[in-house]
Formats: sequence, structure tokens, C-alpha cells
Amino acid sequence: MAKQNTPVASAIETSIALIFWDPTRNDCRAVPSKADTLKELTESLSYGWNIAQGVVLAQEIDEVSNKTGIDYVERCLSARQARWDELKADKSAEGPLTLSVWESIYVDSKSKKLIAPRYLANATFQRGSVIFDACLMAQKRSGAFKAVVPVAVRHYHDESERLFEQLDENEGKDTGRESISDNDRLRMGKRLFSLGHIENVFRLKFSSSTTGQKVFKLCKIDSLYPSLSILSRIMADPKSADYVPYGPIKQQDLGDLIRRSDSKTLKPGETLVSVDDVANYFLGVANKSGNREKIMERKAIEGLRDNNSNPAVKMVAKAIIDNNLDVLMPLVDVSEGTQLLMDARLLNVYPAALDAIKAIVVAERARRHPANPHGGQPRVDTSAAADESGADSKEATRVAQDAESKSADSESSNSENTAV
Repeated sequence: MAKQNTPVASAIETSIALIFWDPTRNDCRAVPSKADTLKELTESLSYGWNIAQGVVLAQEIDEVSNKTGIDYVERCLSARQARWDELKADKSAEGPLTLSVWESIYVDSKSKKLIAPRYLANATFQRGSVIFDACLMAQKRSGAFKAVVPVAVRHYHDESERLFEQLDENEGKDTGRESISDNDRLRMGKRLFSLGHIENVFRLKFSSSTTGQKVFKLCKIDSLYPSLSILSRIMADPKSADYVPYGPIKQQDLGDLIRRSDSKTLKPGETLVSVDDVANYFLGVANKSGNREKIMERKAIEGLRDNNSNPAVKMVAKAIIDNNLDVLMPLVDVSEGTQLLMDARLLNVYPAALDAIKAIVVAERARRHPANPHGGQPRVDTSAAADESGADSKEATRVAQDAESKSADSESSNSENTAV
């Protein structure tokens, strides 16, 4: 494996005109992304490139062209010429400004010719797809923009090394980045499988060992039964007749199908599976859940996460969007209390129960933060005396007893109403 410098340490400020983000080189993620994600990304980039989110990993474009026989410079210039012609023909109110900004970046001021790229990106394709829009947004907002980004030049030993770095750059990203979809993982998995990589490599390189194993097994099944087009059907439009959902497919089932596809790995009493057996398995997965109507669109779930006033609803929605059950741990910790509040609601004593809880919380806040009992940024007083704690506890007990009394009155009233 070729020696590599640390990307951030070796990064150099480079004009975006010298970089070609060719989408055909993006083996890890489909481009373009969702419109709302790109809009947020464009706005962020308009204030400058955040190096903490990574640099542009790129190869020297001539080096890649010599290895592959593909003229990436010509491909880039052809695409830029088409864009230039499009902007020249734009007669809208914003057309002249857009053209001016674009030419100031991609056209040599002396020769009046397009600037040829020097680097071929291997990462940051999402940002590369909106980098000009970000420059234009900055120009409109402040009358200036910065069309340079940090580039780390890479020299890969082989195609596998390039793919691994691209995968590492995308898997397990922090908050604020769009996570890799199942389809993206399958696309990358198919490439790695075609290069002969074993299951252990998948386990090490994907976001989790389990994910890597599942992707590998699906690639293996796809190669054993090419006529079934398993990967293509999983990555197809969910509304298509042949669609197979990724989620319900069990890794153990895949392992069994693979084992029973080879007479050398059969267990005693087992028989080889046929193409029909494998087809029927995936058909069963599709019939169980894949082609039913979706219970809720992603946009609606995102709305609950961002706008719902109930913190529990927001947390559940976030867990679904992020595919992260850890988000729900605070809810698990208070599951008994949540159930009691639901019971109180059914018994028509929820207001009284809530009053009791509020009194306890307010009293405890007053004990811990006497300067600011209602929250905010309190001064923590660690010298609170035991007498205060005892008084607060008595007050909380009194309020709770009052709540019980209200609850009893409410139940009595409900019984009388029922009797009538």
C-alpha cells in the first residue's frame, strides 16, 4: 500500500476550477442527494469550506487518465462548456450575475478559455456538486465569494485502496452529514466484491461488522444467481413490481442459502437449493413487507423530529431518521413514568399527576439552583443545607398528597356520573 500523508496536514488551498468532481467516480453515494440536504449544504458552504468536515481527497488527473485510458480533462471541459453555453443563453434577471460569477471561476481572464482541471476528486462529491451554487449565494449575500478549497493529493496503489479511502470518508459520519443509504452500501459492496475482497474486509470497512456481513452475503447471492438480479431489485424503485426491501432480509437466511448452494458445505440431511428456492425466498420477503404502502414518508418523519412539541415524539423520529436506537435510551430510562402518565390520562387524572411531578421538579431545582429555580443557566450551589432538602421534600410530599386527593375526588365524580 502506498504511503499517504495525513489528508488535513497535507492539504493545499486550490481553486475549484482545478478540481473535477466526476460523478462516475463516486462509487459510494448517489448524486445528487435530496434537495433539502443540498440546500442546507449549499448555505453552509457559502460561508466557507469547513475543514473539520474533511478535505478534498484527489488524484492528479493525468495520472488517472494514463492508468484508465479515459480522458478526464476532456470530459470535464465538455461538461463545463455545456454549462457555459447554458448560462450565456440565460435571459432571466439573475442570468448576468450567475454568468459573471461562473466565468470569474472557470474561465481564464487572459485567454478567455476554460481552465483545465488538474485534480480528479475521490471524495466530497456532495459538496462538489453544489460548490458553485455556494459561491453564487455568497456573492448575492455579501458581494464576495471564496472559490478555493483544501485539496490533499493522493497516490493510490490500486483501485481497492481508492475505494477503501472513499468508503472510510463516507461511513459513520457525524451529525449534520447525510448517512450512507442501504443502496449506496450495496453499490460500493458490489464494486469491492468484483475486486475479489473477502467477507472479513467488508466487516472491517463498513459502519458495523453486521452491516458488512450482510452486504457481502447479498453480493455473494447475487453472483451465485445472476439471473435473479437480486442487488438490482433491492436497489430498484420501491414502487416497482420486482422490488425487494433490504431491511427484512435476514443475514442468517442468506448464510443458509449460500451454504446450501455448495455441496461441500451441506449439513447432514440438507439438500442443495435451486434457483427457484432462492427466488421464492426473496419473493416471500417482498410479499411480506416490500410492496406494501409505506406507513409514513421520510419528510413527514423529519417534520416530527424538527417541529413536534413533544420531546418523546421528536426523539423517536430522530431515532428512525438516524437509524440509531441509542437516541431512545433516555425514553427507556423513564418508561415506567411514561406508562404511569398514560394511565393517569386514561383515568382522567393526568392534570393532577402532572401537577405533582411539576412540584417535585420545581422543588428540586430550587434546592440545587436557588438563584434560578426555573432553569436557564443556573448558578450551582453545592452548599445547600440538609434542612433545605428536608423542607423541599416535605413540600413535594404535601403537593403529591393534594394530587392524590384531587385524583380521588375525580374518580368519585366519574363513578357518580357513570351511575347516573
